[in-house]
Amino acid sequence: VHPPLEPHPSRALTMDGTMPSQRAQARFWDQQFADPEAGGDQEWLIGFEGLRAVLDTLGLFAKQPWLVVGCGTSRFSEQLHDCDRERPICNVDISRVAIARKRQEHEGRPSMEWLAGDCTELPKLLGGREFEVVFDKSLLDTLLFRNGSDKAAALLEGYLRSVQTVLAQPNGVFCIVSPRSWLPQLRRSCWQVEQHSVIPSDGVLRQPGGALGTQPVYVYCCRWYNQIQQPLAVSYTHLTLPTKRIVEISGGAGALKKRNI
Repeated sequence: VHPPLEPHPSRALTMDGTMPSQRAQARFWDQQFADPEAGGDQEWLIGFEGLRAVLDTLGLFAKQPWLVVGCGTSRFSEQLHDCDRERPICNVDISRVAIARKRQEHEGRPSMEWLAGDCTELPKLLGGREFEVVFDKSLLDTLLFRNGSDKAAALLEGYLRSVQTVLAQPNGVFCIVSPRSWLPQLRRSCWQVEQHSVIPSDGVLRQPGGALGTQPVYVYCCRWYNQIQQPLAVSYTHLTLPTKRIVEISGGAGALKKRNI
């Protein structure tokens, strides 16, 4: 079981015990990103260089276009772009302040796009476009802090369905980076899920505003499974390796092959 994380201020409950509205969340992040000293320019969890090896092993650098959801003001997208300046990268975040800042910073990079919008409305925001890679570093984790109510479950399900709609078939990959070693929520979607653990180069897992201690970061690689359009009846099997873990999902069509990547 993953150790509990101290909630970031954006994830705190209101006085009546409910979660802030999407509009309130957007206002919080606008304020956060407007003040670099508040952590707006810090990297969540792990930077591009810390993920480079596992993303290369997964074959994601060969795919395009990319959609980076919950991009914030992370340098991940610009460093990804530096690897291939022709690769189209669309970046989405709920904060208009963050998007405006990054759009201005990278106006000389025509293959990079910056859009402010809701992660549960990606098809509408993106005009029906599809992406071979949808990359999520901490967005799903943020939504998980809203668990505990029907509204929260609907929000998470809406996000996953939104990703499914814009993820290209049959070769699209949904890549999630999280501090959580267990994401059973993914079983509601038609993925084959592979999991890797990565230790940040300095051994410290970070959030803006502080360190969470020496812990691995988990990279989930979700691929379409036979283009099944309904949730799988799933069971999880863990195979612990020296530096990585594989999560196997099996469904009505039979057990999936474990992939040692």
